[in-house]
Amino acid sequence: MDAAVDFGASLWNAYENNALPGMMSAAPNTLRGLCNAFLKRDLRPSTLNGYANILDHFCAFVGGGRALKNISTHDVSNWVVSFSEGLTDNSKATYIRVIKALFNFALKNNWITKSPARLVVQKVEKKPIQYLPFSDWDAFLNACPPSHRIRCRFMLYTGIRTGEMLHARWDWIQDNTLKIQPAPQDNWRPKWGSSREIPLCAEALLSLDEARQAFPHSDYIFSNHFIRAWNSCRETRTACKRAGLKPIKTHALRASFATHLLTMGVDLLSVQRLLGHSNYKVLLDHYAGISTKALVDVVALLD
Repeated sequence: MDAAVDFGASLWNAYENNALPGMMSAAPNTLRGLCNAFLKRDLRPSTLNGYANILDHFCAFVGGGRALKNISTHDVSNWVVSFSEGLTDNSKATYIRVIKALFNFALKNNWITKSPARLVVQKVEKKPIQYLPFSDWDAFLNACPPSHRIRCRFMLYTGIRTGEMLHARWDWIQDNTLKIQPAPQDNWRPKWGSSREIPLCAEALLSLDEARQAFPHSDYIFSNHFIRAWNSCRETRTACKRAGLKPIKTHALRASFATHLLTMGVDLLSVQRLLGHSNYKVLLDHYAGISTKALVDVVALLD
């Protein structure tokens, strides 16, 4: 009898948490339910923790128990107005970006028809994009420890995201092409659905050869088993220091790939497709100066 009661209680808890088989895509009834579903995605613990803090702040102001369909642009605008005066513009932009991502997640799942955060913006001063010049790539890679070098070389020569690398499996490789696709076994999908195919150059294929030797018994390309993260930024900064280079973040390797293509005169649309950006305007905003430099170099050939 006790076992039946315990089973019934666990079943009810699973129902309330939207965790029964077949319920994962069911629309949450409340704002807090949406936040919980949003946080169930496969993200790094530090990222989830940051998201959770912002969502808690939003729910406390708007009301986590309110019906999802009743959250309005007015609610989001009032939340933004309530920000502390001591909060920097960059922090405000981060808060708003998370809430936009929350409601875009609901849109993708057809739980809402219009995002209440669509009209909210926070302008921030754009910083110069961080990247590693092509002439420094070899020095940087030679300063990396073996496993990190394998991953970084592949990022530099393909431009894939760190999350895509962590989920990359050998069955993604077909005819010297990397086919980035959803990984249902990890409950993971590419960012904004950016499944795509990336032809692999000789250096990228070299990384694959080294990965086979380093992780010979794994379905995952770049690790012995599935990992959510590694000390990538610390190892990248350390390698830069060893090579006498200005420190960068690991994500900057993706920007380095894009920058190198643009300086060689590759068009924005091709770079967008390789990077998996949903909108080419992202490239225009971040890489306009690089693209202009390529034009200057081309015109200089006339002299």
